[in-house]
Amino acid sequence: MAISSMESTATYSFIKFRTEDWRQEELIGRDGKRYRVEGYVDGKCPVDKCGGLCCEKVPLLGQMDQGPCEFWNEGTKLCHLHERGGIGVKPLSCVSWPRSQLDIDTVNERYAVGEKKCYLKVVEI
Repeated sequence: MAISSMESTATYSFIKFRTEDWRQEELIGRDGKRYRVEGYVDGKCPVDKCGGLCCEKVPLLGQMDQGPCEFWNEGTKLCHLHERGGIGVKPLSCVSWPRSQLDIDTVNERYAVGEKKCYLKVVEI
């Protein structure tokens, strides 16, 4: 999930998406380096392991630490928007998260407890 109010600075110039499922294909940094996000399971965040940590703790419309996201469904551990229409109906800020490894590290530093952490990783390609 995107954390638009996060304290990190975007380190990318471009994000490439697959229009079939709106997955990130690659991030291209301002310095021209190419990155990808690893850790998805069947193209989705592994919410069975992480418990939807970022969605559970960070609202889409607001500041970090004021969560959960307005669209979070605690019962299913999914976004209501995602439940209704798949990832293609999610806000762009959510689809484009994480924008850097700092996004993931910040969520984990603030909220991770045991197995409940973000398992994604931004790696250079």
